[in-house]
Amino acid sequence: GAKGSESDAFIKKLEPDVIYVMDRGIFSFKCLEELHKHGSHYVVRLKANIPFDPHQQRPLSAKDAAHGVVSDCTGYFPGSRNHKAPHLLVREIVIVDPARPGNHAIRLITDLLELPAHIIGLLYQQRWQIELFFRWLKVHNHFAHMVTHSREGVHFVFYVMTIALLLHTLLHGRPPSKYDVLVYQMAFMDGATDRGMMAGLARLEREKELARQRYARKKAMKKLT
Repeated sequence: GAKGSESDAFIKKLEPDVIYVMDRGIFSFKCLEELHKHGSHYVVRLKANIPFDPHQQRPLSAKDAAHGVVSDCTGYFPGSRNHKAPHLLVREIVIVDPARPGNHAIRLITDLLELPAHIIGLLYQQRWQIELFFRWLKVHNHFAHMVTHSREGVHFVFYVMTIALLLHTLLHGRPPSKYDVLVYQMAFMDGATDRGMMAGLARLEREKELARQRYARKKAMKKLT
């Protein structure tokens, strides 16, 4: 809800034997305690202003260094006057992101003490696949308006349209256009599509493909000259 806590909503849905990969916005000491109680693990990005008390520095392997890991240590959160930290042994891994200027460092906290540091970094990197999928839904699938406001209806429309648009991408090798989405929406709402519209879409797609080919040839000619 608008006035609810994201951390509290997350805690209510915790499951055992899961590795949760989370961004810094959902971090809280309460979350770490509940994850420990549920027997689950976590990889969490840590905000720069949250203090950490390192007790033991761990050696870095060649693979760790190749993946940008600059520090790997175990220790505890000291907490603060207003926020009491749980006395849990955790691991802080600092990774420098080469894709961002200025040697931008990412701090990760995890209770996975046995895995190599670069594997922890790769686990966090996988979280971005979910972010990219959401972007794909917003940008290419044009989910701007819903045809229903009921929870069940939203779920149904979401899954049907996502399956249709994923199949479209696999079949045509390109993201669906807004016209493709319109046709699928009409088919979903009415159970049928207009043949004239389908022919028009096919013609429009041929024209766009020819334009892409002309642009590719022009770009190749510029490289030659």
